[in-house]
Order: sequence, then structure tokens, then C-alpha cells
Amino acid sequence: MSCCDWPRITQDMGFYVCMSCGTQQTRSVFIKPSTYGRCPSRPPYSRKKRFLKLLHNVWACRLPRMKEAFIRTLVDSKPESSDHIMSFIRGTKNRSFKRYDCIAKLSQKLLNHEIESLNQHQICFCVGVFQKIEERHRQVRGVFPAYSFIIEYCLLHPFVERPDLISYLHLLKCPRRRAMYKRVYGTCFHRSS
Repeated sequence: MSCCDWPRITQDMGFYVCMSCGTQQTRSVFIKPSTYGRCPSRPPYSRKKRFLKLLHNVWACRLPRMKEAFIRTLVDSKPESSDHIMSFIRGTKNRSFKRYDCIAKLSQKLLNHEIESLNQHQICFCVGVFQKIEERHRQVRGVFPAYSFIIEYCLLHPFVERPDLISYLHLLKCPRRRAMYKRVYGTCFHRSS
């Protein structure tokens, strides 16, 4: 009860407050523990972050984690080109060896490939294209297009013009999906002045 025995009492911010005189009495507050398992210091998933990560993997800018057994098995197969690395990954039955994101880094380390990185203007262009695709996706809904398709078309665009990096990219093979993505998202790849 309150100090002046008024029956109207409201609960606010963990207190009982008398509506008549405004006197507060504390009460125990229960804070429900978080059931969300994400580490508080790790930022949430975003499509743009994923796109940039995969784009940087194409020219071996970042080093993805690879298992020791995967590297040993790949070295034992004696790859001669990035296509051999790709066919090794494609042909293996071990799911932990399906590392299409590290083809450029493996080619750089095992085959001594010199991979020239994209400049800042090219990266900004690719990010701009990706943002146009996200806007278009909000309009059409459905399944988001494959990141490899977006990166492939960005690399082949006349502004970026880096077809040499396509050999380090795991390309989308399905002709039906390719045709659908090109029809729906094809206008996003035109450079706006």
C-alpha cells in the first residue's frame, strides 16, 4: 500500500508510485537473461559485409582460415593452376575442403601468382552496384542473387575491367538462375553518371 492508503498505485521503472502523493517504494526488478547467443563485440551479419568479404577474397586480400589437412591434401595433389585448385575443391568429398573463398590465396601461395588488387574507385563502384541490387531486391522480393554472380558482373564491367580475377571466383553454373538474375538485376550494373 501507499503512505496515504489510496488504492490507485502504478508501477514505473521498478517502483511502486502513489498516484495521490507521489511517494515511491522500491520493489525487486527481474531482468530476463538474454537468450541470444551472439557475442556482444561481434557486429551482426549484413549482406554488404559478406559481399565485401567475398570481393576481397577474389584478389587474396584477406586470409580465410584453412584446415591443415586441406592444405596438405592439396599440396600432395600438386596443382599447376587455379583451375586445378578449383577442380580439386569441386571433386573432393570432404565438406571441410569445399573452400571456394580461398582459391586466390592458395594460388598466390602455392603457385606464386601475382594478383593485382582492385583500387579504391573500383571497390566503391562494386559497393554501389551491390547497394543498387539490394534496393532492387527489396522491390522484387524472392531469393537474393548469388554473391558470385554479382562479383562476376562487377569484375567484367567496363569501369572495373578485371576479367583476370574471374579465374579465382567460383562461378554460378545454373543457366536458368543466371538468366533470371540478368533479367531482374541487369540494369543495376549500368554505371550512373
